[in-house]
Amino acid sequence: MIDSIGITTTIDELDVLYNSNPLQATYFSKLAVLELCGWLELTMDCIVNECANSKLSLQSNKDFFEKKVVDSTFGFHYDQHFRPMLMKLIGLIKLEQIESGLITSGELSILESHLGTLNQTRRRAAHTSIVGATVTYEAPSKIRQYLNTLFPILKKFETALQII
Repeated sequence: MIDSIGITTTIDELDVLYNSNPLQATYFSKLAVLELCGWLELTMDCIVNECANSKLSLQSNKDFFEKKVVDSTFGFHYDQHFRPMLMKLIGLIKLEQIESGLITSGELSILESHLGTLNQTRRRAAHTSIVGATVTYEAPSKIRQYLNTLFPILKKFETALQII
């Protein structure tokens, strides 16, 4: 079962450091982005692995899914990473049923948009140095807002997968 307690605590701690160390604020902003993105990737892996382990009967299929699908997926973008894992596990018909409710509520668009934004920010953060650069990152408090928006949507995926 996914939770956000650990990542919330981490981001809150980074926010305190960000606000109390103006000269090092960029470090804490960058770290908050990287921490959230790492959490997103691990959470998506957890969602699909939990479903695979509870719904698949044969250990060989569970092992195959984990090794060939989850372990070979590097990222948290919806269309490029999470959706393909879901599709391989539950099929397009079941995925469409889950997505239809999220489309109606507007949550799928929010998920795709936020993950896309965070993916671009993460790439920039992971492949640049802050030394001598003028790159800025959103404050940890803004990163917490992403978490607060994304977590309930990811929780809906987890819940939907439990009842298929």
